[in-house]
Amino acid sequence: MTMYATSLAKRVMPLLVSLIAILALFVIIPVCAAYMTAEAEPMKRGILQLLPPSARMRAARIITDLDHVVGGFIRGQLLVACIVGTLVTLLLLGLHVPYAVLIGVFAGVVDVIPYVGAVAGWLPAFFIAYTTNGIENALAVSVGIVVINQLEGHIIVPNVVSRTVALTPLGIMLALLLAGAILGLPGLLIAVPAAGAVRVLVINF
Repeated sequence: MTMYATSLAKRVMPLLVSLIAILALFVIIPVCAAYMTAEAEPMKRGILQLLPPSARMRAARIITDLDHVVGGFIRGQLLVACIVGTLVTLLLLGLHVPYAVLIGVFAGVVDVIPYVGAVAGWLPAFFIAYTTNGIENALAVSVGIVVINQLEGHIIVPNVVSRTVALTPLGIMLALLLAGAILGLPGLLIAVPAAGAVRVLVINF
């Protein structure tokens, strides 16, 4: 019995740690973003005062460009989430799944988590479709959500986010692959703004 409990704990603990990390990101990122937004101008002035006068103009331009990249990424992610949520809602309405709007909103919210969000958005849609309309309806929902996720990954995200952060679709895909391979889930979350920031620095220097 003790060996079984130990084995179960070893399997469950990594999942719990991952869930806690994801929840922490959702708490920490909005708090940090709100703080940085409120303190953006004082921070900018403080940084510029530390630099010699001859370098302040270029530094101000770089800070402004970085601010546009980060802000553009956030706007792009919100737009993608709205598009995905709308598509999921329309899909579920067309298949007569109860709570279509609520599930669509949930799918849009969790869509900001790469890969995990797609599964989290699919689960309630599948189970509600299965319990109310049967397995055929649930399978149709699953196929529809897979199609939406493929459209998101190959068309929506590369085109929408590339415009907001001034990166090519290929550049975004390469950034996601590289950061995901090196840092895992956190890498996927920061890949695009980090790539945009690198582009700004390369252009200016």
